[in-house]
Amino acid sequence: MPQTAEPALDLSDALDAIAQVPADGLTPEAAAALHAAHRAITRIGDTNTAMWAVQNQPTISVKQAAALLQIDRITGYDHVKTGDIPSIKIGRRVRVPSAPMRRMLGIEDA
Repeated sequence: MPQTAEPALDLSDALDAIAQVPADGLTPEAAAALHAAHRAITRIGDTNTAMWAVQNQPTISVKQAAALLQIDRITGYDHVKTGDIPSIKIGRRVRVPSAPMRRMLGIEDA
């Protein structure tokens, strides 16, 4: 699979290729490895998207903050609830301000 100038397309192509592999006929180990690869590629995509968002948007989702902190979404919400991750509530939505998140990650503001 050739690499493009757009990493998101490369990740999407990799996920498409994995989805085309027929599950029947694979050993349980091979099926588990394929599933693990799919999860890892998805996680990379989530982290890349979250990194772009924290650098370019005023707020990010709790799921994106969790991806950047390499924790799961539920743990992210737990940290929001305890105040470890700063948050604001907009209607029923909970958002994480990007500036404090960048400071937590050691990313300098431009």
